[in-house]
Amino acid sequence: IADLQAALFRMKQQHETAQKRIREETELKNKFEQDLVREQQRIQELTIQNEQQQKILKLKTEGLVAAQRKLRGAPNGNINDGTTTTMTTTSNFEVEMEKLVAERKELETLRDDVQKREELIQKRELLLNERTELETKKMRTSQVLNKSLKSVNEKLKTVDKQQPNHQMIREQLLKQKRLFTERLEQQDSVLTPSEERRLIEIDEAIEAIDLAIDYQNNIINKRERDVQQSIRASQV
Repeated sequence: IADLQAALFRMKQQHETAQKRIREETELKNKFEQDLVREQQRIQELTIQNEQQQKILKLKTEGLVAAQRKLRGAPNGNINDGTTTTMTTTSNFEVEMEKLVAERKELETLRDDVQKREELIQKRELLLNERTELETKKMRTSQVLNKSLKSVNEKLKTVDKQQPNHQMIREQLLKQKRLFTERLEQQDSVLTPSEERRLIEIDEAIEAIDLAIDYQNNIINKRERDVQQSIRASQV
């Protein structure tokens, strides 16, 4: 009875730990998805702002071209002043255009950064699924061992009550009981050595990916701030 109680207690702990991990991973997955949607929306907004600025600059450029044409037909006394003003305006437009092109490149890089993070999240999801499969196998094997241990205990009770002199049967049952108990106490033996190594590798890989995701988040946040500041500066 004590063996069964201990085994049931271990199973309960394993189940609670597994459920807690599932809840945490689900919350983290939802957070990743929400962050991705938010960033995609923000990139779209920044792209629209950049395109609007390009349209405005295009209109200004067209106005500048029209002014240049008009100056060509002006009297000689007004040409020099007009040409100087036009050259200054042209230079300013060129600077603005360079800024807009730089902003567009930053937006493209930002999209690439978000895509890289999405790929990391997908790799993490695959590793989580693989780990879940191995842990499920481990849990099911434990359940089978518990059932076997319970069956052996029931048989021992029957032998002790109905066939008290059958020492050989009793010894065999006790041997089975010890075997099942040892396997339950040594949970690592439930999986093969290669599967246990794989579990360790998966945990290490997930830890490394989590660090990479955090690093990528910092890059994305910084680049997003830089693009926003650049667009605001261009609008002044």
